[in-house]
Amino acid sequence: MHINQNREQGFLLPTVVIVLAMLMLLGTIVLVKSTSEMRQAGLSQNQAQARGYAEAGQADMFYYVANPGIAVIDNILKPYSTTFSRSNSDSSTTAIIPTTAYADVLKAIQSSFSTISSSGTGYSSTSNITFRSLRADAGSFNKDGQSYYLDYSIVGRGNVGDNQRTVTTEGTMRVNMGRQSLNQFILLANDGGSGTSGTSGFFDTSSVYDGPVHVNKNWALAGSPTFLAGASISDSYIWMNDPRNCSGFTFVKVSGKQSSPAGCTTPNTNGNGLQYSTPVIDLPKNAQSQERAALGSDPTNLTAIPLHTTTVIKDNVPTQDVGACDLLGLSPTCSSIPNGTYVPSKGGQVSGGIYVQGNADVTLSTQGSNQIYTIKDSNNVTTVITVNYAAKTTTYVKAGVTTTLPGVPNGQLYVTGNINSLTGPARTGSLPSPAPTGSVPSVIPPAVASASQLNIAAKGTVTVSGDLTYTDDPRSKPGAANVLGIISGTDSVVIGDSAPNDVYINGAILAGNAGDGLGVKSPGRTPARGAIHMLGSLAEDTDQLRGQVDGNGKATAGYADDFKFDQRFFNGAVAPPFFPATTLFSAQTGWPIQRTWNEQ
Repeated sequence: MHINQNREQGFLLPTVVIVLAMLMLLGTIVLVKSTSEMRQAGLSQNQAQARGYAEAGQADMFYYVANPGIAVIDNILKPYSTTFSRSNSDSSTTAIIPTTAYADVLKAIQSSFSTISSSGTGYSSTSNITFRSLRADAGSFNKDGQSYYLDYSIVGRGNVGDNQRTVTTEGTMRVNMGRQSLNQFILLANDGGSGTSGTSGFFDTSSVYDGPVHVNKNWALAGSPTFLAGASISDSYIWMNDPRNCSGFTFVKVSGKQSSPAGCTTPNTNGNGLQYSTPVIDLPKNAQSQERAALGSDPTNLTAIPLHTTTVIKDNVPTQDVGACDLLGLSPTCSSIPNGTYVPSKGGQVSGGIYVQGNADVTLSTQGSNQIYTIKDSNNVTTVITVNYAAKTTTYVKAGVTTTLPGVPNGQLYVTGNINSLTGPARTGSLPSPAPTGSVPSVIPPAVASASQLNIAAKGTVTVSGDLTYTDDPRSKPGAANVLGIISGTDSVVIGDSAPNDVYINGAILAGNAGDGLGVKSPGRTPARGAIHMLGSLAEDTDQLRGQVDGNGKATAGYADDFKFDQRFFNGAVAPPFFPATTLFSAQTGWPIQRTWNEQ
């Protein structure tokens, strides 16, 4: 028995050793496999992150091309659009960019788009774009614009540690060239108002503009006016304060320079510069388009609308031009349109805008999300019109009679005479002191509802007698839709004597008739009345005297200018309905359309 026991123990020891060895081997295998899987998981995660950064870089370039990039492209196309405008060619049949220029344009565009890079702890990304071809969309040619195609490829690269991924997208970008809207300038003037010797008026240090400025002729500067987006003039010279008498107001011609010879006048252009000898921009001299729009007629027809329907030849085809009496539902034998306020309708539904025969007082206000028009006509009859955007109905109360129609007006209100008073609601309290320059004080109720896109036009003078502001201020509410246009067809837009000090106006103003512009009824009225706080744009034939300063540049009478550009107006992205355009074309929108995607 003793011998047998020793033999069993001898067999047990090797077995234990073998089992332990196997367990160790198995553990090693598991450890190696786990480590490998962890490394593979880490590698996979890093690769996924690298791909994410590559896609982010590609998205950055995509955004840049479609947004800031369109201004870059427009600048490259500008010489061709300028030449085209001067040629008086028809954009319906003739290309704005000649085919002979395609290679040069493509080369210039390519050189203007550099690499976009970003980096951080443990990662980096880059993105490049290559433009391969340029071609016209001949089927898009019309009197208002043309479209061109740019083929592109965007390569985005992402790096995380030693891992790199590359994402390549290819597609086509459609660049739409359209007529420049007149509201694309914070200030557009045919005549700068300085006279032929520079002595009639000037822009001084108190003049601050944060949007594009253009003047065709007769422009004078003194001190340090600010043009943050630069400024241009069609003349070859600008009047600037004489450097020999900086404390006075004597002006000399300055050609092609950014300041007066000795630095007496030093405009601040934020590095964008003063541009001389640029194309003349003409302004419309009537509001025929707006009258037709209000009646529900063709707003592209700039001829006077007849009283009764007539047949005209258009493009060699007989076409009916429906008369104003017919559009307003008046008697077929009417010899004139009676004074009053009309909401044109057809088949029991709103078919145009709002039309007023004669003079009018117009008050804009809001009620919840509704737009309210209160209009007193030449007969002293008041009509209250309520536009309910939610229900898509229009209700008007006139002489105690209430009428409700399906549909809403197209946004155009037209007055055949003068608008003797255009205002929003009365203020609910006193303004803070000093009056805010970058926002609308809370004591000023809105005049334009959130969904309202309005254009208020008159054949004669438009006198602003109160504040006109938006429900949604685009400076503080991105995506704001409300917009307002104010047009005088044959006269000026005037700040009236009954307007409050520091009047606030949101909108695009146009007064294109010869000698007219945005003025003040009593610019010499003392004491100084604060400022015209405008958010929007001003297009005028002749810049008007709106206030006066003493020898030290201190305001003594009238209103100062506190103009802020509505950034939505850049490149005509947003404009009031039926607001006119210039004869110049610009690249206004461009959006890359992706066709392929691959990853490496």
